[in-house]
Amino acid sequence: MRRDWLIGLGGAVLAGAAAMEACAVDLGDCSQYPHTGCPGYTGTSGAGLGGAGTAGGAGVTGGAGGMTSSSTSSSSSTGSTGSTGSTGSSTTAASSSSGGAGGATSSSTGITSSSGTLGCVPPAVPCETSQQCTNLATDGNNCGACGYACNGDSCENGSCVLVGSSAWVSVGDGAELAIDAVNVYWTTALSSSVAPGGEVLSVPKTGGKITVIATGQDQPRGIATDGVHVFWVNQHGGTVMQANTEGSNPIVLASGQSSPTGVATDGQNVYWTNDVIGTGSVSQIPVGGGPITPLASALQGPLAIAVVGPVVVWTTPSANTVDSAPVGGGMHTVVSAGSSSPHGIAGSLANDAAYYTNDLAGQVEAVSGTSLQSVTIASNQGRPWDIATDGVNVYWEDQSAGTINTVPVAGGTVVQLVANQVTPEGMAVDGTSVYWLNLGGHSVNRATK
Repeated sequence: MRRDWLIGLGGAVLAGAAAMEACAVDLGDCSQYPHTGCPGYTGTSGAGLGGAGTAGGAGVTGGAGGMTSSSTSSSSSTGSTGSTGSTGSSTTAASSSSGGAGGATSSSTGITSSSGTLGCVPPAVPCETSQQCTNLATDGNNCGACGYACNGDSCENGSCVLVGSSAWVSVGDGAELAIDAVNVYWTTALSSSVAPGGEVLSVPKTGGKITVIATGQDQPRGIATDGVHVFWVNQHGGTVMQANTEGSNPIVLASGQSSPTGVATDGQNVYWTNDVIGTGSVSQIPVGGGPITPLASALQGPLAIAVVGPVVVWTTPSANTVDSAPVGGGMHTVVSAGSSSPHGIAGSLANDAAYYTNDLAGQVEAVSGTSLQSVTIASNQGRPWDIATDGVNVYWEDQSAGTINTVPVAGGTVVQLVANQVTPEGMAVDGTSVYWLNLGGHSVNRATK
């Protein structure tokens, strides 16, 4: 166990187009692309068509045309087998001495497939996996990246829609999401006064049938899983709940709680926050039930929570702090002060760090367990919300921009993975994919990392 966090925290250890048709030029079209096979063609000039080329034309004796990606292809070699045209940059193609190829007129990119050069007109791109041009925003077999399949689910804006609005018609603000090796779990955050009340649901990561884990819940919010059980909190109902992953054996772990909001688990215990200004608290209870252990009290509205090894960390937006306490109880420590409405939080024991979003400042932060110093790893974000990490990168949604983004844990260039989301919330990541809820679109989504 790392001892530097024991020192730093005073007893706590911290460590989360439709696919386009092939775009190769049809050299059989003599009206647009004259060549040796066309009636009356002499082949004396061999001047190519101006503009950016998709594929070069043939030489006098039928040489293969070259792929171009900018403006002009150069000529093929004389007669015999025409060499591949190179990338050009001017508007008019150069001619060969005896009929070299010119570039086609549309800008494109391409790969060499088994049937020849494949050029694609944006937004389509060439995919070697399918040997065709495809639009990554809508192709269910190449969704967001070549070879990333939605397994029969629709692909929208480069992400697989595991559950759409037709199957999941209601969701409240504050719904959350969790994953295990097989399923995605989420809450609807609806009050029990709205039939059928709040629900806890799941769907396989690969898509398929929705499983109803619980109905009639009173504003279920945070959710977590250890792969055997699902845990959630009913914010309005004041309960901490547990059920098996298929919905059997539901039990109340704790009742009489004051606005339980965030929840986390390490497989041994369940941890949650009570989001109340002035009397907020963080507590734990064994999986399956048992005595409640207070970890911190008299807090100013603790919100999101994560457990990282032997320490629990949480955000307190009203106090602009990130806090921690040891599992089992001990000294409550302010890990990071001076934040600007910190919201989501995740951690990595291997990196000895926690990662959190500063909602109002538009920043993503990393805090070291050794130095207790926060470092901005992403800035100029709109409203960064929930967050997850795989230890290599950090992932979050920007609610105002409607995007899913990532950056290395040490900071660097922010990469936008998905756009055009409507109030994305909840965030989880595994070895291949990132998962989130689209509250405005009433959907559960998955995209390649």
